[in-house]
Amino acid sequence: MDLTEIFYCNFLAEAGKDYTGAGFKASLIEYKGAIGNNHVGMKIGLAADTEVGAGLDGATVKVLGTGLKVSRSQGVHFCLFGSCLIIG
Repeated sequence: MDLTEIFYCNFLAEAGKDYTGAGFKASLIEYKGAIGNNHVGMKIGLAADTEVGAGLDGATVKVLGTGLKVSRSQGVHFCLFGSCLIIG
C-alpha cells in the first residue's frame, strides 16, 4: 500500500460531452493498494467526499464518503465514509 494523500481538499465541477458532474473532497489521510493482479483493490482513509456525476465511462453517486462508482476504466467502487473496496 502507498500513502497517496494527507490533508487534501478539492472542488470539482465539469460539464462536457464525456462527463457532467460536481463534487467536493476533503481527505484527512488516504492509502491505496491492490491485491493480486490489480483486479481487486482497496482505499482506506477518512474522507468526506461528495460527488454526483455521469458520463460515457460510468457514473458516481457519493455523499459524505459513502456511495458507489461504476466505471469502465476504473471498475466498481463500493465506499463507506471514505474507505472503498475496488473491483475491476
